[in-house]
Amino acid sequence: MRPTVTVLLVALTATAIVAAAAFAQSPPLAGSEWRPTEIDGVEIAEDAGIFIQFGAEGKVQGSGGCNRFTGKYEVDGDTIALGPLATTRMLCPDPVQQNEDRLFAGLARATKFAREGIDLTLKDDEDAVVVQLVQTDAD
Repeated sequence: MRPTVTVLLVALTATAIVAAAAFAQSPPLAGSEWRPTEIDGVEIAEDAGIFIQFGAEGKVQGSGGCNRFTGKYEVDGDTIALGPLATTRMLCPDPVQQNEDRLFAGLARATKFAREGIDLTLKDDEDAVVVQLVQTDAD
């Protein structure tokens, strides 16, 4: 094998190892966007305008359907901690306001999560489902 081919193969292998290590260390929700389908047993319409984005470095943001929010999240195994969340403070008509209030209360109670494909379930300390979501940016 020629020296330039060997160098190229070594460089490509090293790049692949670094990329795989970075991917393995990324939080399981980082870079994903979700839409709630149910909050505390109440079905949420697809066009409600509610979404949650889990970003890199533990940042979360989204919309409750009326107000935008931002904050932090942390995952460890199957546990999740969200907040504190900062929100805008517009008053919205019902049922938009009711859905938003349910969402923020559910996110505050969420301590566990389970992800199965494009489905995400947030649960409280007693394993009660508080928010069910579907991934909107799945490829």
